[in-house]
Amino acid sequence: MGDRLDEFAGQGRILIFAGAGVSAGKPSSLPGWYRLNEQIMFALRMRLEAGVERERWLAEVVSSVDSLRKTRHFPPDYQAQLTEEMCGERYFRALQALDVDIVNNGHRGIAALAAGGAVSAIVTTNFDRLIEHALEQRGVAFEAAFDDQAYERLGQQLAAGIAGPLPVIKIHGCVSAHKSMIDTLKQRKLGRSRALHNCLDRLFGEYWLYLGFSAEDLETDQNYLGLIEHSAHSAGATYVRYPGNPVLSDGAEKLKKAYGERWADDVLEIDEQLWKLCASLGIEAPSKSDDGGAQGAAQVEEGLAKWASGLSLAATGLCLAAILEAAGETEAAARVLDRLVRKGIYNERGTRDFQALQLHYGRLGAGFGRFANVPDRNGLAANASVEAEQSLMRLKDTEYEF
Repeated sequence: MGDRLDEFAGQGRILIFAGAGVSAGKPSSLPGWYRLNEQIMFALRMRLEAGVERERWLAEVVSSVDSLRKTRHFPPDYQAQLTEEMCGERYFRALQALDVDIVNNGHRGIAALAAGGAVSAIVTTNFDRLIEHALEQRGVAFEAAFDDQAYERLGQQLAAGIAGPLPVIKIHGCVSAHKSMIDTLKQRKLGRSRALHNCLDRLFGEYWLYLGFSAEDLETDQNYLGLIEHSAHSAGATYVRYPGNPVLSDGAEKLKKAYGERWADDVLEIDEQLWKLCASLGIEAPSKSDDGGAQGAAQVEEGLAKWASGLSLAATGLCLAAILEAAGETEAAARVLDRLVRKGIYNERGTRDFQALQLHYGRLGAGFGRFANVPDRNGLAANASVEAEQSLMRLKDTEYEF
């Protein structure tokens, strides 16, 4: 099957499907889905603790949520959904922290194959623009599509056989347009648009090279992007396994079964696979960078800290409390809301964020029984229950009145 990869690459008919693993390599070092959610929660925690001047106040409880996440008991799209519901489209601004400019060998290898005429299209799940940066550096003309208007236009061009710049189809959106990004549970349950599927339908006949793609999406949605359904129309596929964890996921096993005899896989680093293909085609590969740093990861952390610093303390507390409550840390969630409503942020009173804070403080008070006498952390009588009820009363004549 390796010969088939070379054969179709020589015909310019390789479609590269690039997952998060492509941008995980150093020095880009972008976080995966689970790690990114951990970093977002950490940024929220740092913002809140600094705002109320209580260092390490939430360290233990946030660590508990991180443990749930590491054991796959707290899905990233669920956390994303909760955060988006608390702070709206500001959540997607957090994802723009992934807009770094540090390309790695994998990105450069993809660009080399594209410059050599081996690639007909690139499809990527990644929000970042690192593939595009590498193409620009190599002088490859491309057109990035990440919204319905662009998908529709590209689909029409492909259907008509109109030659144009290399298509780069970003199926989950792009950091350059925060409203284009797909990350929450509701978004994923809704599925992708007909315009995107029409665009991809024109490309299933190519030979697919899967790079850095775990295929976990196929475990929860077997119809994800039509990859399994349309594999029968594909010229074949090569799936590159990560040497550090070469076992195929359940989703990848489903993909393998769908391709049948037209499937091949290699256990190689992504850049090694790309350099190998360049060599077989006589394409000049770029010189490899041996930079072992993680500059991209540092840029992401800085970006998330900047994002969190721009949130109101009310919105920050709402996001954290929603995550804590969903993870079973209801008492901690109630105390976060209680602290902010009663003591923390007088300068935000009257704002929409603060009114939402009052609403959820009262709601949690009702749901968690805080309308009864609630002791403080020392076991002494506290007035938290009264405050929770009064928080609801204070919403009279606001949009949250009920």
